[in-house]
Amino acid sequence: MKTELTPELLYKRHGLSYPQIDSLLGSNHKDLYQRDIMENFKIIREFIMVTDEFRKMDIRFISLKGPLLSHRIYNDVTVRRFHDLDILVDFSDISLIYNLLVQRGYSKDTELLADENMNQKLHDYLKHISFFHPHTKVCFEIHWKISIDKCIFNLDFDSIYKQIATDQVFMSRNFRVLNKEYDLLYLLVHGSDHKWQRLKWLLDIKDYSRNVPFDRLKVDNLAKKHKVSRIIPLYNLVASKYFHDPQLFDTKQKVPALLFRSCIKQIEAREVIFYTERTISDSFSDFVYAFLLFPDLRSRLAYLKNKLICYYDVKNIKTTNAILLILYRPFGLIFRNFHGVRKEK
Repeated sequence: MKTELTPELLYKRHGLSYPQIDSLLGSNHKDLYQRDIMENFKIIREFIMVTDEFRKMDIRFISLKGPLLSHRIYNDVTVRRFHDLDILVDFSDISLIYNLLVQRGYSKDTELLADENMNQKLHDYLKHISFFHPHTKVCFEIHWKISIDKCIFNLDFDSIYKQIATDQVFMSRNFRVLNKEYDLLYLLVHGSDHKWQRLKWLLDIKDYSRNVPFDRLKVDNLAKKHKVSRIIPLYNLVASKYFHDPQLFDTKQKVPALLFRSCIKQIEAREVIFYTERTISDSFSDFVYAFLLFPDLRSRLAYLKNKLICYYDVKNIKTTNAILLILYRPFGLIFRNFHGVRKEK
């Protein structure tokens, strides 16, 4: 890495916790870790309270990443740092959850609308709504899709809940989480989709592989089944650059060198930026990266659809006509940039 892996860089830029940093660098940050534990417990307390409300309202949900991933990997919910609490739900329950979180004082990044056609576009062109509490600083991301522009996990919620999720006991409660092989596959897809720009995502895979018993052949077969098999050799390449014991997968598959270079460029950038207006050059680079990483035709078409139509345009021009939305797309980018609305999905 061009920049030295200092504790400050790993903590602030790459999202590692102090136990993870100490494990990598042989340092000692017990005092700072104690401070973080208290903050983690505040988030976990809210996670428990909100999900208890879900149960009272008979809302089924699946926890993604967050405290339960830390519990699965380390048998300790405080080791892995998390900021957003990601929860997958059935879209039919979104209005109930929306009202519940708003009543609890959360602000939201997207409004639910009275028009059913407009909310269908919300379902089609977004994958989640973010809720942020201004006082507790807790953020929930309520998902109705795991991935918006990949064919992976293109099952409906009921199928995911019953077929590829399992129970995990925490705080004397049963939580639904993805089974181990699908959970690992999801982490690989998520990290590679974001070009592994945080080292914490690489470390998740490394420590998952070391600490959690799972069927490696099944993960490989699932990646092939869902046409995302390049995520595995890409992880091997990137993890080998940054870790001494990266827990590599057994694969002989090659990946285009451009994928590896794109990831290294993102990892070594000074800041992680998720939601900004992208330059034309950035957008083209993302386009090439996605087409190389997920070469399946269906995934490429889904990616194009996601990029050509934006939900925020639906709200601006009050239409659900796909052709009009595609034509309006460049004007929508200019409009939102001019008005300071910088979020894109």
